[in-house]
Amino acid sequence: MLSCAGYLQCARKCNGDSQAPFSVGACVFKCRQVVDDKTGPILFASAQCAMNWCSTANDMAAPRCESGGDPVGASVGTCRACTDNVQASIEGFSCDPNSSDCDATACASYYQLCLAN
Repeated sequence: MLSCAGYLQCARKCNGDSQAPFSVGACVFKCRQVVDDKTGPILFASAQCAMNWCSTANDMAAPRCESGGDPVGASVGTCRACTDNVQASIEGFSCDPNSSDCDATACASYYQLCLAN
């Protein structure tokens, strides 16, 4: 079973391996399937925080998620892009540092909690 630190290493490997036999998302999903009992709740709480952040208007931006998906009239993938950006560190992704969603401060504590686990 992976600790949170082990999960971070696994997720980063997925995102850095251009030769992966499957998509990055599928690779990260496989990492999530083998986390220990302490890590699962941290990842779940991080995902909930990201969805809450992206479902609320903030930094003068309209909500990027509605009911867990793209808002009506938004480009396909708007919600997913926002949640990925918010959780960039904990999911091993990189994001645009100029984006207000990139590692959003409101959810950053889950990354720190994961590092300490």
